[in-house]
Amino acid sequence: MCSLDRRTVLALGIAGVDRTPRSVQAQETAVYPTRPVRLLVGFAPGGSLDVVARMLAEPLTQRLGQPFLVENRLGATGNLAAEAVVRALPPDGHLLLMGNPQNLTVNAALQRNLPFDPARDLVPVAQVATVPYVVVVPANLPARSFADLIALARARPGQLNAGTPGIASLQHLALELIKLRSGGLDMTHIPFRGGSEVNRELLGGRLQVGIDTLVSFGPGIDSGGLRPLATLHADRLPTHPALPAVAETPGFEDIEVSGFIGFAGPAGMPRPAITRLEAAALRAVSETDLPARFASQGVLAQPAGAEPFGAMLARDRDKWARVVRQAAITLG
Repeated sequence: MCSLDRRTVLALGIAGVDRTPRSVQAQETAVYPTRPVRLLVGFAPGGSLDVVARMLAEPLTQRLGQPFLVENRLGATGNLAAEAVVRALPPDGHLLLMGNPQNLTVNAALQRNLPFDPARDLVPVAQVATVPYVVVVPANLPARSFADLIALARARPGQLNAGTPGIASLQHLALELIKLRSGGLDMTHIPFRGGSEVNRELLGGRLQVGIDTLVSFGPGIDSGGLRPLATLHADRLPTHPALPAVAETPGFEDIEVSGFIGFAGPAGMPRPAITRLEAAALRAVSETDLPARFASQGVLAQPAGAEPFGAMLARDRDKWARVVRQAAITLG
């Protein structure tokens, strides 16, 4: 019977035993996903974010072989859903966030006591779409272009009221960004509880400017009561090529405000899982009829991978932090 000295035993142990924790091994070797994936939406059913999530669930289920289940986790302007994903255990990508500007970029600029940091605690996976915003005016207002509107506001300081669907909404921040870029335009912000109220007040003559989606303003535009002046999207919209972009106006070239929609996971989500979901999401948007289905809801397909999506999030966080600070926007 032979015996092994202590050095030989240690050498064999180091060479032959994998000391990696089993949970980490499982994450790295199993093909994601290994069980149903829960996709949290922080806003009410029927909204753009919810609709896009549900449209994507079917092709993702088909491509990745596990059910994608959409859950609406309402509260705190999307923060409850985001925090649930941040706290996911294990952080393996089976609990995901379908995020938007509010819970991925804006809330952190507004809420100092936010219990998590979206930049640190969430990892971008893929952008899939964007919700374009437009600037509209009543048809009887003497402004036929965005440049005309700025000139009119300068000529009538404090006399133009601009409506958005709420304080600290992305539409409100867009208005403040326009005011800052124009050198301090004197235009009064009137917040409402939704786009339908803004539409009604514009048609009733109590507002002179509105910022929201084309879907929201659709009835007023179709009736001829409202005139769209420009989109806040970076470029003209493929669905409305005759509508100029605000960025075409001299002095406003860097204005871009769109309600992106994209996947985010917990910070510890394994890289192979991110890569696999990223590829499946981008293919689902580019290789199916999803762009047409998105367009029917006023949503523009705009797929982007994890890296460009993350870069855009970083830029937007910086931009909205500056706007919130410079415009002194508060929630209370």
